[in-house]
Amino acid sequence: MRVSTLFKIVVVLVAALVVSLYAILQSQDFSQYRGLIEEQARAATGRELVLAGDLDLRLLSLSPALTVDDVTLKNASWGTRPDMVTLQRLEAEVALLPLFSGNLTVKRLVLVAPEIFLETDKQGRGNWIFTPDKAAPTPKETPEDISDEDAPAPAAGMPSLPVVNEARIENARLTFRDGVTETEQHFVLRHLGANARDAASPLNLEGAGEVDGVAFDFSARLGAPSALLKGTKPYGVKLTAHAGGAELSLDGTIKKPLAGSGLDIQVTVSGDDLSALGAVTGASLPALGPYRVSGRFSDVKGGYSLRSLELALGDSDLSGDLTIALGGRTKLTAKLKSRLLNLANFSDPTAPSPSTEDKKRLFSPDPLPLDGLRGIDADLSLAAEKMIADKLILEDLNLKLALDKGILVLRPLNVRLAKGALSGDLALNASQPQTSLNLNVTMKDLDMGALLSALSDSGAGSAPLSGSARATLALRGKGDSVAALMAGLQGKTSFIMEKGVLHDSTFDLLSADLLKSITPWAGDKDSNALNCAVSRFHIRAGMAVSQALLVDTSNVSVSGEGGVNLASEAIDLTLTPRTRDLSLMSLAVPIKIGGTLADPTAFPDMAGVVTGVVKGVTEGVAGTVTGAVTGTAGVVGDILTAPLGLFGDGDKKGGEEQAAPAAATPSDDLCQAAISGKKPAPKKAAPKETAPKQAAPAPTEPTPAPQQPPPAPAPAPTPAPSSPSPMPSAPAPSPQSAPGEGFGEDLEGLGEGLSKGLKGLFN
Repeated sequence: MRVSTLFKIVVVLVAALVVSLYAILQSQDFSQYRGLIEEQARAATGRELVLAGDLDLRLLSLSPALTVDDVTLKNASWGTRPDMVTLQRLEAEVALLPLFSGNLTVKRLVLVAPEIFLETDKQGRGNWIFTPDKAAPTPKETPEDISDEDAPAPAAGMPSLPVVNEARIENARLTFRDGVTETEQHFVLRHLGANARDAASPLNLEGAGEVDGVAFDFSARLGAPSALLKGTKPYGVKLTAHAGGAELSLDGTIKKPLAGSGLDIQVTVSGDDLSALGAVTGASLPALGPYRVSGRFSDVKGGYSLRSLELALGDSDLSGDLTIALGGRTKLTAKLKSRLLNLANFSDPTAPSPSTEDKKRLFSPDPLPLDGLRGIDADLSLAAEKMIADKLILEDLNLKLALDKGILVLRPLNVRLAKGALSGDLALNASQPQTSLNLNVTMKDLDMGALLSALSDSGAGSAPLSGSARATLALRGKGDSVAALMAGLQGKTSFIMEKGVLHDSTFDLLSADLLKSITPWAGDKDSNALNCAVSRFHIRAGMAVSQALLVDTSNVSVSGEGGVNLASEAIDLTLTPRTRDLSLMSLAVPIKIGGTLADPTAFPDMAGVVTGVVKGVTEGVAGTVTGAVTGTAGVVGDILTAPLGLFGDGDKKGGEEQAAPAAATPSDDLCQAAISGKKPAPKKAAPKETAPKQAAPAPTEPTPAPQQPPPAPAPAPTPAPSSPSPMPSAPAPSPQSAPGEGFGEDLEGLGEGLSKGLKGLFN
């Protein structure tokens, strides 16, 4: 037989064999292999795979295609739902030749309309971690708290998982449940594509979808699938994603990717508005930005850390290391530093401003947000070169905060403020049914001019006073709201300023035009030398009582007394001004500060005015009798000189000495007394050289004048009690004097009383 004939016969036989094989395969019902496929899937994943639909195998290709409908992959035994994956259709195209060596290479895998449910347990383990054991325990045999260490090792000779060259997911819905927080997030995955040239080549991913209506997209380059399965080397991860106006970048490795441990990834997040990212993360975020955060993210024993943190928010910056420990009580540990912290960058500009209309209380009765203090522990330290709080600039801030089971301690707190220094500590105990507060603050060498200029809307140079001041606060209280804390507050406050300058605008600041209108000296000079400004309050059970309240200048001294009820916020203060300028002849009265802290009022103290006038009139009536007895000369002298006493005692005018019952207290004594809390020693007036009086002194109680004076010898002339009279003394009236002269004496005595009454307004 010729070779050519033999070759033709072989070709015909092979063709017949192929046709026969095709006919046999086409006539086969591959659904009968469903059980075998499900068994192999269980051996590879430890989960039950259910193929409810038909299996369709297309042959006559080196890449046979398989189509399966209605596929379900069961969840982990500890899962909260029975199914982890359900899909409408699965399409797979495999390479034929690798099958002869026992390897499965999927050239193309398509999942149509899958429902994917991913979750973690209370220990943070994911349901995507499979146990490739054919004899995996059933759900009844597996406790809820099974750990990775308890999972059996893969059996020797176990076939490797299939290699996928290209995979695609279409119209998927994904739900992620966090077993630690018991919260869920929902995603719509419009498409997801993955491809790798072979098992030893990197895996490329790209996809797009939505999270609660917010679009996102991403692309990633991961390590080779073989490296993922072997787990002998760190698995590479590089990803870029966009969502909610933010850009996320991940670049690093995962030592155990299937277990989700051994993280070492550089993370960078940036965007223009943080609130837009909230819809993606599932958290309510404020409208802050622009922002940029970067750091080295890794897992540590029992938690995670973010090293080399760099945060930029507006013009603020923050850097350092941060660690969060999970399991049991969450604890945050951070050591941070900053060049500039502008607190305005951390406030939401879209947040509604608190309403000031009909605000009747300054201290809020709303409960303090203390639940967060009870649920987390912290150990934080911060060093900031500069901090801007509204218009206030703080420098060299250094603080340490410790929070342990609801007890917050801020110690130390050191900062430079207005060229001075502030130091203090705070303890807030929220672990008890009733929250307690303990606050201690000391301020030294404060430049009040710089401080008030910074706080003023007018800017630099508008400070009402300038000089150096010091202040202390020592307060403690209990309550779950600011109002409750203030109602039971205990402690002391003090403010002391010496040797400064009080500018004219201060009077406008104290009580608008009222104080200025009744203290006319306030506008006579652009500034007054400030001897001291002192405020000291003792607080007991919410009652703040003034121990010293004094502003003493070269022209005027304003002292105060009274207090504030911190529970009702009612003010009960009286300011008493006194002037040393004898050229001023205007009336000044005490000022009553009332109302509430939210709505204070200021009015002249008319009760004090009436009391002074009544007292003066009473003395004047008595002086009428004395004038009738002692003579007209003394009364006339009083009338001429008494007005000078309205503006201080012991001063001089026109070269003539003005005598007084007691000398005015010097400013140094007033200031030292207010600062120390001791009253100044009274200073007696210099003795007067006067002739002895022939008549008895005027009675202190009003005595009605007799209708007809009895005859009496004329007394010797007596000098005026306050100063020598500028007019010659006249002899006393005789019984035969004209009726009009006696009436004039009565009027002159009443004038003396009125002048004394006016003088009483200031003493």
